[in-house]
Amino acid sequence: MSQVKAPSVEHIYEQLKKEIEAAKAKNREDWEKRQKKDLTSQSLTQDKSQAVEKTTGSPAINPELGKENGNSQPDKVKEKSVEEPPVSAPAAATSNSYASLRPVKRKLTSANGNQARPFAPSKKPVRGPNKTSFTNIRTVDTRRTANPAAWYENINMRETFSRSDLEAIKQILTLVKKAQRAASRPEELDAIFSEMRKRLHQMEFFDFLSGVLIKKSKILEDQGLPLISDDITYPWDIQADARALFLRWYAGAFDPHLLRGVNTEQKNSSTGAKRTSHRLDMQYFARKDCKVVGENELVNGQWWPLQICAMRDGAHGEVEAGICGSGDKGAFSVILSSGGYDDKDEGDTIYYCGTSGSAGKVSLGTRHLLKSRDEGNPVRVLRSAALPKKNPYRPSKGLRYDGLYAIESYEKLHEETAMHRFCLKRCEGQHPIRYRGVEKRPTDYELASYAEIRGLLGLKS
Repeated sequence: MSQVKAPSVEHIYEQLKKEIEAAKAKNREDWEKRQKKDLTSQSLTQDKSQAVEKTTGSPAINPELGKENGNSQPDKVKEKSVEEPPVSAPAAATSNSYASLRPVKRKLTSANGNQARPFAPSKKPVRGPNKTSFTNIRTVDTRRTANPAAWYENINMRETFSRSDLEAIKQILTLVKKAQRAASRPEELDAIFSEMRKRLHQMEFFDFLSGVLIKKSKILEDQGLPLISDDITYPWDIQADARALFLRWYAGAFDPHLLRGVNTEQKNSSTGAKRTSHRLDMQYFARKDCKVVGENELVNGQWWPLQICAMRDGAHGEVEAGICGSGDKGAFSVILSSGGYDDKDEGDTIYYCGTSGSAGKVSLGTRHLLKSRDEGNPVRVLRSAALPKKNPYRPSKGLRYDGLYAIESYEKLHEETAMHRFCLKRCEGQHPIRYRGVEKRPTDYELASYAEIRGLLGLKS
């Protein structure tokens, strides 16, 4: 059997050329017929108009042209472009793979035939007022951080600032990028984390902060301090320090002074003795209420030089007493300190005594602890530097927040004074107590700042 020879490219091209020429001739013939028909229709319309004009004596209106036939110079005459016959190839030719050899020419018009805007959509018509009504309107927040505070939204971005101050704030972000690049090299990460830890401790005492610097640096936004505090790849103490700094700055408390919001007075007695006293500034904008069950936005290891500073930040609510609470909610916080009570501190387990009552009736502080035990509410525990020096959990100065403890049980030590001792267990899921190692609080910067304050007051360090 002989093989059928495939047609050559030249043969296919010639065949395609003939088909296109035939299509063009057919289209031109159809176009000429339409033109002849339009001319005939126009002639009949003009004859009819002239007949009406002779009968009525007034020019007739041509509804198609939109003008008077008798007016030789109409107000507006639309120029009609000469229509070219369309050129199209037969279906067989357009589906052929060689159709691109003779591309069909197209006019530069948009899809809706608008020649004034070639290859562009026509302008949308002007819409009237929206008549649709909506219900359940709400703002959806996709940020990981809290909604910006009012002061953050109203910052004057034209306020002058120092470039060097801005770079000092952004240095922590540079360390974050270094840590991300060195994720697979533990030996480098240790050095970066050490520098990051030191930097966060320094940032607590930046005295050049302003709203425009905070916003320009983006330190409070998702790529700033929240990134550090939320990322478990960072050491837990760095996470905690970043969160504590974020919460303070987010509240607008830029003042690095340890005694911010506290008024200090010094006076001499008749005997010549000097006395220094502190009291809360009731007008201080960042003062927090302590009557809250739970952490109250405190961070494990947070430190204060004086008990009144812990009151300012909502950690405790008493100037001297060690138990803070209310009758309906129970105890909010307790302070471990020296006071002659039979307390035992084992770190995660504490045996904490209430206060002495009389005639077999329990005291107010003890009632608060009993209420918390009955309600199952945890209490905040603060440790004081007044604890015995042999206690390994004792902070070197001031007071330190060591987390939440649950009151599991109690025992009555004395009937007459109704003295109760409560067993407190540290709640699970918290980072360790920050009493040793690189995580230890207070930091060297906190101790140095407090020593400077005491020096200015003429007190011993």
